[in-house]
Amino acid sequence: MVAGVRRNQIIRQGLFMMKEFIIDGIRITTVKSFFKEIERELIVDRSSVKNWSLDVLDDIFEGGYGVYELNEEIRLIWRNFRRSEKMLDQKFLQEVLELFNERENITIEFN
Repeated sequence: MVAGVRRNQIIRQGLFMMKEFIIDGIRITTVKSFFKEIERELIVDRSSVKNWSLDVLDDIFEGGYGVYELNEEIRLIWRNFRRSEKMLDQKFLQEVLELFNERENITIEFN
């Protein structure tokens, strides 16, 4: 097991190893549950985030919170995305997707 990696996998892309994290849309039914799912997968010290916001989410995506390094390239798989898409506020979802698009270190896959 690689230090700082839990409940995820390391995938091989050529000679480059990329950490892979999975969030599950089955668990995402509200904005609060979305943040809980991100917390579950991407944060080591869950007590470190007291008040979630899109700004905090952007900081988490940047890295450096113990699960992956600052600006380290990762793959995030959003399973059951269509369910989340139906459940979440569309404005919030659009803002989250824009954050993903702005982050060059994150490759996101929807399935």
